[in-house]
Amino acid sequence: WGSTYVAIRYAAPLLHPFLISGLRYVVAASLLMSYLLASGRSVRLPRRQLLQIAALGFLMFSVNTTLLNYGSRVLSAGVTALFLSTIPMFIAVLEAFLPGGASMSALGWAGTFTGFAGLILLTSRSLHGQPMTSSAGLACIALVVASLAWAAGSIISKRIMLTASPLVLSCWQMLSAGCINMKIGIAC
Repeated sequence: WGSTYVAIRYAAPLLHPFLISGLRYVVAASLLMSYLLASGRSVRLPRRQLLQIAALGFLMFSVNTTLLNYGSRVLSAGVTALFLSTIPMFIAVLEAFLPGGASMSALGWAGTFTGFAGLILLTSRSLHGQPMTSSAGLACIALVVASLAWAAGSIISKRIMLTASPLVLSCWQMLSAGCINMKIGIAC
């Protein structure tokens, strides 16, 4: 995963963030779809599930990745990775406050807050050498929203009833988000 942030860092100044993520996911989905079809697996989904998967794809692969690409235009790959490492903490917090969500023990909360404090410390030290301009501030906000989008998508995906295999679901998520992202990226 670490190389992803470096690759995005180099592509971000050259291409629109939607185009970067669109290309990435259309290529990945095409390869995965080819594998699934070549191995004789069914890639069909009921219409309702296809719409649910497309919505999850938009949240997790359009919102998350595009904001990640945007943040990477301004911040270093290391700082970007630190911001995205908050996803598990956001999942824990969201789960705890949602009806029917999983709650954590006091020790779990202590670990979560200790981890979050560590991320704040690492991020503040990493940002120390970078001027906090309005574009850097927007990039930080974009990365927090990107992390929240992925966390929300992870929680929603656990709560909806999906019958297909995880590979088929991932393929359709990437394909739907990739097509949306490509259309927006080309239009911009």
